[in-house]
Amino acid sequence: MIILLVEDDSDLAAALGWSLKSEGFDIKRAECLEAAKQLLNDEAPDLVLLDVMLPDGEGYEFCEYIRNRDAQLPVIFLTALDGEKEVVKAFGAGADDYVTKPFRTAELVARIRSKLRLRQRHGDLNIDANRLCLWNKDERIDLSPNEYRLLKLFTEHGGVISREQIMKSIFDTDEYADPNTASVYVKRLRDKLKQVYGHDPIQTVRGEGYRWEEAE
Repeated sequence: MIILLVEDDSDLAAALGWSLKSEGFDIKRAECLEAAKQLLNDEAPDLVLLDVMLPDGEGYEFCEYIRNRDAQLPVIFLTALDGEKEVVKAFGAGADDYVTKPFRTAELVARIRSKLRLRQRHGDLNIDANRLCLWNKDERIDLSPNEYRLLKLFTEHGGVISREQIMKSIFDTDEYADPNTASVYVKRLRDKLKQVYGHDPIQTVRGEGYRWEEAE
């Protein structure tokens, strides 16, 4: 797996690069946005680790550049900026995760592996978090905000999901949730997923809820 590390701090890049290589990753490092764009084109990385403050601009710009080319490539910000404004801006640019410095390498590796597993499991499912839609080749399938939250729950959970969990995910409450409402949202999402997969990847588990099945 190739990781593109966009970091201008040589000491940090060297230490992090060594740690990630020991975990089996192939590291390609860029010190600025211009070099990062070149490596993105030449190396086709599987994941990007991205600093915010770079010599020739901000990481947000590069994240948006990635998203205009590839809606699925995982992007994790690594930065000392921990303010709410910066976090919101990063996710608004299309980030998948945001890790503040200093960080534990083991935790970062766990997050990296999680993002890579998610991409491998759902490689045919092109989820565009910025536009709240799915892409089936060149066809855009729009999702409502609630459908997007439900899809995110299914693709990240990995087990049986109860109707109560669905209601809490969508409405942030389970105190007065009507189970039939959960079923309605699942059906709507199923109809759209069939356009991508050609089959229904959501399996009903009687008496328990639903489970996401691997795409065929």
